[in-house]
Amino acid sequence: HRKAAELREGSDYFHGIAYSHQYMAMIHRKEERFDEAIAEYRIAAHFFQQVPTYSQVASTYGSIARIHMDLGDADAALATLGQALELLERFNEAVFAGNLYDLAGDIHDFRGDLVKAREAYEHAAHIAVESGSLDLQVVTARHLSRLFEKHGDARNAYLQQQRFLAARDSLRNRSGRSEVLRMMLEHDAEQAKVEKEKHDEARRMEQQEELQSRQRQQRFYMAGGGVLLVFAIGLVGRIRHSQRSRRELERQRNDLQRAKQRAEQSEKFKERFLANMSHEIRTPMNAIMGMTTIMRRNAHLPHQEVYLNAIALSSENLLHIINDILDLSKLDADRLELERTAMDPMEVVRSILDDLGPRARSKGLELRSRIVEGLPRSVLGDPTRLRQLLMNLAENAVKYTREGHVDISVTTGPITGNGMSLVFAISDTGPGIPPERMGSIFEEFNK
Repeated sequence: HRKAAELREGSDYFHGIAYSHQYMAMIHRKEERFDEAIAEYRIAAHFFQQVPTYSQVASTYGSIARIHMDLGDADAALATLGQALELLERFNEAVFAGNLYDLAGDIHDFRGDLVKAREAYEHAAHIAVESGSLDLQVVTARHLSRLFEKHGDARNAYLQQQRFLAARDSLRNRSGRSEVLRMMLEHDAEQAKVEKEKHDEARRMEQQEELQSRQRQQRFYMAGGGVLLVFAIGLVGRIRHSQRSRRELERQRNDLQRAKQRAEQSEKFKERFLANMSHEIRTPMNAIMGMTTIMRRNAHLPHQEVYLNAIALSSENLLHIINDILDLSKLDADRLELERTAMDPMEVVRSILDDLGPRARSKGLELRSRIVEGLPRSVLGDPTRLRQLLMNLAENAVKYTREGHVDISVTTGPITGNGMSLVFAISDTGPGIPPERMGSIFEEFNK
């Protein structure tokens, strides 16, 4: 990481320089070289500010404050948080200060200062509501409830517990919407499976009937002339029965064919509806996001920054859901094609670390990347699908890992006829995926 930072310092790639110093700080902290860790974190915060990425600035200062708390120096931890909060206020980025105020509340509570702890927690709760962060609303409500309970304020403890439960339910409901969509698609697939089984069973019965008919006719021919009359009578009856059976089978086959056509037509209508509605919704959403970007770039009042950031974040989340629906419709229609464009695999990994980093840190997990040296900076592939794949695996790893770390590693694979290949791996200290299930995790409706 030090070598990477030295190579990048000659360029304007402040984001990469900041991450290199942040990784060095994490290594120093793990090896209990706390002074070196604090120094590297401060360098990382400086370069994150140059990008600027104020969410990472806040996260870095929070890491410094936690080191001071590990050393038992609460005053230094509070001073560090004060520097970070002053910096965010100066640049009108107070929306990222929620976790810092929550950490300050923990420190004041540790020192036994109820008033300051309450002020810090309530400030964090206010930012959580303004920014629409359900994760932070859950954390702050839980901390306030425990604080009031510890100091004998049962009424406020109860009120905060109710807010905690409401925020937690809202967070679960947001996750449940994707589960509803999955259940709808699973139901459609089950219906198609039933229709196919009926069609196969009718075909099998028809073939079996035809085979039995031929066998019976052969036996009749071999009976001999002595039973010719009986054979003729039986043959006439058999022919009539066969005709009735064929008419019944033909009727069943026609019914199944019509049912199949209705199912296919219904599927086409659904695909067309999903595709059209996705495009119709995505067009105004892009307009909203574009106008929000213009408003954020132009002059506006400082207090309006919180609302503009909330609009931008909510728009991005909604556009992500819309794109997922469009991808599902393409998958159903077998029209999803992989792109083959130039991409930076390390940048894909970094974007995942940026998105999942706050969630991992809120659970006390360490989200890190392990990228082998000498990887090419530009390869051919589909960055969007690669990011979706890695994000799903990494998000599940963070979700189900209770303590420890989650690693995203990139190594070189075997040389193929098209050149070098890359191997991406997600590993964690949680329950993981059983080896016997590895072959089915990419199949439909597998959890």
